[in-house]
Amino acid sequence: QDVRTQLSSRVAMHYPLKELSIEEVKTIVVRVLGDKATSSMIAHIYDTTGGNHRHLDMIMPRISQAMEINADKLAEDDKFDERVTKIIDRAASRLMVG
Repeated sequence: QDVRTQLSSRVAMHYPLKELSIEEVKTIVVRVLGDKATSSMIAHIYDTTGGNHRHLDMIMPRISQAMEINADKLAEDDKFDERVTKIIDRAASRLMVG
């Protein structure tokens, strides 16, 4: 709480930003993941982050890294969506939401 008070005393202006649209989230996800990005993956990331730009910025490197580490497992097409959903959920579990 004390840190927030110090920070707010140093901020001259505060602009609340609207959440990103699904199309804006899609653009960011495709930029990071390229052709690996599926529509269900984009929708899940959008739902998970609520379109919050900061959350999206925090989660995308984690998702990208986890997909690279698990590339062999993700190559199994029949479980791709299920595995990616778990990756997204695990990355999202580290977000500070509140």
